[in-house]
Amino acid sequence: LFNSAIENENLKNVVDSYLAQRRDAFGRINWEYERKLLNNSHELPIGEADVQRQLIGQLQTRCEAIQSTPKGTFNFYGGLSGEFVRVNWSDCPKEQLDDVLQLIEGTIYKSQSITTSDVRELLLILANIVRTASAEFVKAVAELAHKVIEQTPEVYDNSFSGGPLSGFTITKDVKNEIKYAVARMVSRLYRVVDTTEQKYFQKWAISEVCTTEPLNLNCFSTLFLYMYFLGNEDVKEKAICGLQIIFVRVQQGEGLTSVLGSLYSVLENTKKNNSNVQSLILKEHQALLECLNKFIEMSYNYPDPEVRAGCALIVRTCDLLGWHIDFGEKVKLKLRNDARARVRKIFEE
Repeated sequence: LFNSAIENENLKNVVDSYLAQRRDAFGRINWEYERKLLNNSHELPIGEADVQRQLIGQLQTRCEAIQSTPKGTFNFYGGLSGEFVRVNWSDCPKEQLDDVLQLIEGTIYKSQSITTSDVRELLLILANIVRTASAEFVKAVAELAHKVIEQTPEVYDNSFSGGPLSGFTITKDVKNEIKYAVARMVSRLYRVVDTTEQKYFQKWAISEVCTTEPLNLNCFSTLFLYMYFLGNEDVKEKAICGLQIIFVRVQQGEGLTSVLGSLYSVLENTKKNNSNVQSLILKEHQALLECLNKFIEMSYNYPDPEVRAGCALIVRTCDLLGWHIDFGEKVKLKLRNDARARVRKIFEE
């Protein structure tokens, strides 16, 4: 709801009313903070420190519940990680963040009946905090990510293989929730960790990309693009290799829409954060452009309009960077005259 209202001004009043009702019903401070963000108002009396404390309190309650769950049983918990993403954690006291990390690591590795969903949720909370946290905290989270990769937490398996009426049937969007969370963590950590950790994550990414679940491919595409832009020639080669593997996999229809979205997001961020755009137009990027051309050729005439929209975003960004795609005007003309407005409007923005 919140994200929809950010994109569509007409929905703001509806979402603001909903958040106010949630606040009145549950008394949680972060609902008011969401209203503040939604309305871009500085008149509401809720500061980020208040929201930080409340979210950490909710996390502590969740971890205590997980830790106290008897062995061989499990509980259902609602999602909490998404509430950590819109808060700026850069000014959160170091002691508080250290306690958060210690609490999460202890819960993951010492609880006697933690589920894969619990581990996923806790790791995603850290992935959302590191977006704005200090370099010192990011380093500590990277060490935990390294640990989870090397030492998979022992979890309680709450899946059930019996008959349809003899137990819970739990449907999940991914088969391995821990690997999903790690992929998201690494894609966010890579830009801000030191060279040693980057080398470790590079090796891990190359070893995982061939077999990772389709839902994770967007995280790997993000990671490989940052490897390309931040790395030396050897790292760039590895990044192109990884992107080519992803290209082969999405040809089978595995996660193409989300991969295109990730490629666009990194290209757009690179354009915005590079004051000298000319440095992005050098011939040294020819290998990357050839790789992007493959994604564009495959997707500009794709049956799914979401895929074509993702393609249009990449084409427009490449155009703004001065990167000339092989199909040039043919592709742009096709997308500008697409049957779906969601595709056409990208060139009108």
